[in-house]
Amino acid sequence: HAVMHAVMRAIVVMLPVAVAEDICGAEPSVCDGTFAGANLYFSSQPLTGTVPPALGQLSRLVNISLSNNALSGTLPPDVGGLSQLKWLNLQHNQFTYPRTGEARAEYDRATSICRIPPGSCYCFGIPPDSCSAFGETWILSNEDPMECIRCDSTTTILIAISVIIPVFIAALAAFVRLVLRNPSAL
Repeated sequence: HAVMHAVMRAIVVMLPVAVAEDICGAEPSVCDGTFAGANLYFSSQPLTGTVPPALGQLSRLVNISLSNNALSGTLPPDVGGLSQLKWLNLQHNQFTYPRTGEARAEYDRATSICRIPPGSCYCFGIPPDSCSAFGETWILSNEDPMECIRCDSTTTILIAISVIIPVFIAALAAFVRLVLRNPSAL
């Protein structure tokens, strides 16, 4: 009986999401604080809306996977206090990236579990892993890998040009060298 109970606790149970649009609609016990599971798996579900503040009060959570949805808003600060949490996957959503002020302080509290001590909780979609939790226009900063910066279309074009031009010049130089060494190659 004890072995079976341990095996059951180790299995990540996918919570079914049929027509729910947000986390509370998909699993009301998350929002009313009665969710007793260790694993909350909502990856690739049709979820929108925000992460409910009550999620940060579910102290038994070991794994949270909210990747590949359209969740927005901010992560509740109390998530940073989930001492049992070992896995937090927020990749490919539309969360708001707070840059300054109180919103930044709350974000830092919510994601502190990903930084201190290193390796205690594996986090995906937020720095230093990536910035994909905030949408496609955010990338890791070169100056500070714990920061995200917005990569607008102008920046993307400049990056592409800075890569394409040197590659084109190198290819042209190789072609010219080939022709000068073997004029019959034309």
